[in-house]
Amino acid sequence: MKNIRTILPILFFLSILQVSLAQNEQASCLSYDWGAASQYGPITDSEQDMIILKEQKTVEFHYDANGDLNHHFLENTAVWLNADDTIEEYNKIYLPYNSTSQLLVSKARVISPKGKELVLDQSKILEAKDDETGRQYKYFALEGIEKGSIIEYMYIERKKPSYNGIAYRIQDEHPISSFSFKLESPKSLEFKLTSSNGIPEAVKDTVNGKNIWKIGPVPIAELEREEGAAYDALRGSVSFKLDRNYSNGMRNISGYSQVSQNIFNYYYPNRSLKELEPLMAFIEEVSGTTSDLESQIRKLEDYIKTNVFLTEGNDPGLEDLKQVIEQKIANNTGVLKLYTALFEQLGITHELVLTCNRLEDKFDPVFQSHHFLRDYLIYFPKQDKYLDPHSLYSRYGYPTAQLTDNYGLFIKKVFVGSFKAGLDEVRYINPVPSSASGDNLDISISMAADAPENTQIEIKREISGYYASYMHPYMDLMKEEDEEELMDSFAKSYNQGLEAQTYSFTNKDPKLFGQKPLGINMSFDTNLFVEKAGNRYLLNIGQLIGEQMQMYQEKKRVLPYENDHQRYYDRTIKVRIPDGYSILNPEDAVIEHTHKVNGSKVFEFVSGYEMNTNEMQITIKETYAQNIVAPEDFEGFRKVINAAADFNKVVLVVAPK
Repeated sequence: MKNIRTILPILFFLSILQVSLAQNEQASCLSYDWGAASQYGPITDSEQDMIILKEQKTVEFHYDANGDLNHHFLENTAVWLNADDTIEEYNKIYLPYNSTSQLLVSKARVISPKGKELVLDQSKILEAKDDETGRQYKYFALEGIEKGSIIEYMYIERKKPSYNGIAYRIQDEHPISSFSFKLESPKSLEFKLTSSNGIPEAVKDTVNGKNIWKIGPVPIAELEREEGAAYDALRGSVSFKLDRNYSNGMRNISGYSQVSQNIFNYYYPNRSLKELEPLMAFIEEVSGTTSDLESQIRKLEDYIKTNVFLTEGNDPGLEDLKQVIEQKIANNTGVLKLYTALFEQLGITHELVLTCNRLEDKFDPVFQSHHFLRDYLIYFPKQDKYLDPHSLYSRYGYPTAQLTDNYGLFIKKVFVGSFKAGLDEVRYINPVPSSASGDNLDISISMAADAPENTQIEIKREISGYYASYMHPYMDLMKEEDEEELMDSFAKSYNQGLEAQTYSFTNKDPKLFGQKPLGINMSFDTNLFVEKAGNRYLLNIGQLIGEQMQMYQEKKRVLPYENDHQRYYDRTIKVRIPDGYSILNPEDAVIEHTHKVNGSKVFEFVSGYEMNTNEMQITIKETYAQNIVAPEDFEGFRKVINAAADFNKVVLVVAPK
């Protein structure tokens, strides 16, 4: 999509940076050097595969002789390597290389375990090209690295000024012995900084007429990866943004008020009657005379996502509303223009939302920074539902799940007299509840009277919400062989040897997605679930719910676990046995694990049964009504997950009376 910075008017951009031309001097970071190799001394911690001995990041803003703001970034990192895999990881040092920056300084060195130093300068920089993307990059190819060596690199780049919000991830799986961060700016520019996840807050000082914010040098502990954790979002970080320019009196420069208004003006301009003509024709063609608002939203979205080709590129025609409607091709900006124009014209109350993927970043509700504003949603307050305009694999009511359960910037239309404007507010994007995404089973299994190891099985499966989103909207595009392949994959999810004798779909119409579940019906004649043991028969009833995940945790949980989306499973299994037989261990089908958070039940696996002559009916209810599982709740969550895996092991013993 169009980067929000490109929406800001150029005059506003210039006014932010307006200063006296008298402020000009060379960037102080250009005099930085990495120091003598002897500073690191002998390394005695041989148990570590790798230690980051030093990590220095410096950001500097200063005005040149023309009064233009310059942005420099310096990085200096030294790493001790003590394993073959870490040596392999660091045998190439990649350097920043793009059209908006200039590499001013770059060098690397290898310090052997005996202290011998090999320095590589800019003449040793190699260039390569990614054949798939066409992107070019530069790198140092390091040679002669052995276990116990130290590799060190530093570079300084001059960049296009970026000050509305930048975050640097600091922490990873290896410890940092010494971390330092410095932000330097003219005294007229006031920045705000914040740290997260254990990184110390920056301390401000004023030196030689410059503002300087510093962190460290401090050690940073490693952060181990854990299954299901939003690792990147939970790494320690430091973020900064420009807040004030004392030279012209501007305040809250990187706040959301101005960018929200610019985004609103961009997507909700006053349109002439001539501009509205193709829009009205589009509405007539797609939604007709439908008066139900949700039906209109669904029709418009389905048409756009199946008929308008979404592409990358910055051609103006891809963002021109008239051309988008006529040619059915657009980039992300053009598609969002089409949605907002349609909903505004139809009088459908909605709000634009900007947020970020919660697995990559946690939207800070207090620290207003543009780096959180990465992805768009459209919110319908009357329906309390979201639409993801840019994901072809989502539909109204089921936005990309990772864009929910996070904060976001909401922009809604308000009127000031006869003028319309965008009012911004940071709010929480509630996730789609578990009741809206289900995977339900109704299974009947009958053991043959003359040969009980042979069974007839009928499975009626209903999937809804996120479980159906990857196929239900596209069922009309499936050919017969595609349906057969899909059914085969469903059958083999219960047992690799299964082949369906008959199959059918219900509620197959893509327009029913989000309103009725997609039904998958199959029947089998098979002996794969029964084993004979003397005069007894072992019925592997637990396999009929499909293979379930087993979750292990050897260490105490440190990071929250994150589910993609909330969900539920309702399962009923009817077991019919021949006359003259009984089930000796029906109680083995009883499993119960639940977990409460703040007094409310959020995770559960509860199975039970009823007996009626020759029929046993098993019911299973499994629910996950919370996405983000705090470490203190993880063990309860894990037990519920493993309860489903335990049910996989349930075997009923059927024996003559």
